[in-house]
Amino acid sequence: MKKVTAFVLALLLALALCPVSVLAMEVDVAPPSDVAPPFDDIQDQPNRDAILWCYEKGYLKGTGGGHFSPEGEVTRAMAAAVLFRDAGAVEGPMPFKDVPLNAWYSAPVWWAASHGWINGTGEGLFSPDRVVARQDFALMLRRMACCDGVDTDVSFAADGEDVASYARDAAAWAYRQGILRLDGEKRLRPQDPVTRSELASMIKAFYGEAETQFDLDPDQITSLTIRTTDGRDNVNATPEQIRWIADWLNQFPVLEKAEIINPDITCDYYMDFVTTNPENQRIRVIPCNDQSLYMEDFDQKVFYYGRPLTGLIRYLDQCFEDVPFVDPEPVQLLDVKPEDVDAITIREFTTGAQAEITAPEDIAKAAQTLSQVEGCPCKELILPECWDYIFEISSQKEELDGTFLRLCRGADIVLGQNGLASAAYSPSGDTDAALWELAEQTLHPIPDKVDKLFDIDPKQVEKLEIRSGGGELVTIAGQSEIAKLARALNRFGYVEENAGHDAVGYQYYIDFTSGSQELNGLRVTVISKDCLLVSRPDQDETVTEYLSPGYAAGLLELLDQYFQPLPDKGTPPEA
Repeated sequence: MKKVTAFVLALLLALALCPVSVLAMEVDVAPPSDVAPPFDDIQDQPNRDAILWCYEKGYLKGTGGGHFSPEGEVTRAMAAAVLFRDAGAVEGPMPFKDVPLNAWYSAPVWWAASHGWINGTGEGLFSPDRVVARQDFALMLRRMACCDGVDTDVSFAADGEDVASYARDAAAWAYRQGILRLDGEKRLRPQDPVTRSELASMIKAFYGEAETQFDLDPDQITSLTIRTTDGRDNVNATPEQIRWIADWLNQFPVLEKAEIINPDITCDYYMDFVTTNPENQRIRVIPCNDQSLYMEDFDQKVFYYGRPLTGLIRYLDQCFEDVPFVDPEPVQLLDVKPEDVDAITIREFTTGAQAEITAPEDIAKAAQTLSQVEGCPCKELILPECWDYIFEISSQKEELDGTFLRLCRGADIVLGQNGLASAAYSPSGDTDAALWELAEQTLHPIPDKVDKLFDIDPKQVEKLEIRSGGGELVTIAGQSEIAKLARALNRFGYVEENAGHDAVGYQYYIDFTSGSQELNGLRVTVISKDCLLVSRPDQDETVTEYLSPGYAAGLLELLDQYFQPLPDKGTPPEA
């Protein structure tokens, strides 16, 4: 693993954080670690170790005369230099009228603004000399880490109410990462200026453990082909796109790694690099599920888990904005004749539930349902290692015996025989809907005389906003996840309406955004596995209570997965 450090960064940071009058006094490179730093004003600093670490790594230097000036305040220009990742000059028009092109900070400011790490202060100004508040530097680092935070709970700080609304998710994220620390009075001091001493502490917390597998030199990349699995043509990245993506990957923090494929993987993009580097001439990178990154260099296959990949995913989405969709011709996956089938076994992955269909009339129905499924062959797809339901055929015919079809998260269908997957498909239209219904009815039948509460078409749902009882918010916009939640709701049957259940508090509520008038504004509140509250948009905020013992258990399991705690790095020490 290589740390994301570079000689250029060290030099630029030195220039950025030192007065002009002492530039000539500074050395051009960081000294060896066994050379004592010439700072006589940090002995009593609580962040002394962080200052020395930043000095040895080349992130920070002194201010001349043997001083580090730990209490000196950090400006927006200095912050831009800290985030800077490119030695090139300004490559486009400067968006700020108060940043001269010949200023020492012009390239860092242009770079940070073009990537969205630092925004202007309004009216075309950057305000380079304005002091940076602690909450604002945390926000810059969160943007740089490409994390769209959903946790806005700052109650851990005695002065949490002082955190500005726009910075609450960044403050919560930075506290969890040990970047922002509390003082002896449990205060975060979000609006206090960042000092050079605190800057050293924040830089060490942000970079010190953020290892990356990538060390991509954009000038060594001869081509980058970006592909999708949704039927759009390939994109041959431009030099500007190559530089942005390579730079982003070089910053991606590795928090955990595993030697096996994440069983919940879904992927929309493949990035194939060809380089002149003899050690890594061909590299494939696959962003997955907005929260993990998969790299294949044809010698090893490892998943790298980090913060959400929203920034990268959004950029790749932009690369394909003008690329037309290709409407592939769907194919029939199976042609199953009932007379050739002895039995059809249905299994559920999560619960291990299993049922065998042997009655001739049931086999005929299942065979017809299997035969009507159509799908579009995926251009290239990592076959999912987990699934929701699997149908396996037992037959006297060798070519049919052991044939299986796996339904995976509502987005993929895998076909194979005798335990070996042979092909993956994206379902065409609703041809697989009857198969899902057959599996759910067979393994989890709804009792007679119980009405179904919902009939939600997931394709009509634009997004779902889910809030936990603790106030955490997660937004679901992916069609596969929406389909999974819609199926869990559609299975809910109710036996009593407005039964006067003592519904104190809730575990989750789900808000719908849809182009359908019947769905837009729908709120489902999950009280327990036995009870739902439903507010429909056409009922003037009237809340109806439905009881159905146990039928929300599957829904609760799904919702729980979205609110799993982040890896615990421990409570940050007090400053």
